[in-house]
Amino acid sequence: MSPSAALVLMAVLALAAAAGAYDPDDAGLTTILPPAGQFEAFYPRKAFGQPNGSARSAHAHGSYYAHRHAALVDAPNAAAYGFR
Repeated sequence: MSPSAALVLMAVLALAAAAGAYDPDDAGLTTILPPAGQFEAFYPRKAFGQPNGSARSAHAHGSYYAHRHAALVDAPNAAAYGFR
């Protein structure tokens, strides 16, 4: 077996082992996942000295404030639908 074939085989076996490690029935998942139907955006509470609404984009770039749509500021769950 050539060295490159051995590397490919090892990579495939490693990926198969990693893919099989997920257990959807694990009781510990309830401690880290939000309940069904609840959206939780991981945005900071404040960026660049301005408080963030639910319409804050995730990239936290200062130019966001130049293009922010006023109607979507603090709109409930706007970030879940891709609105900035």
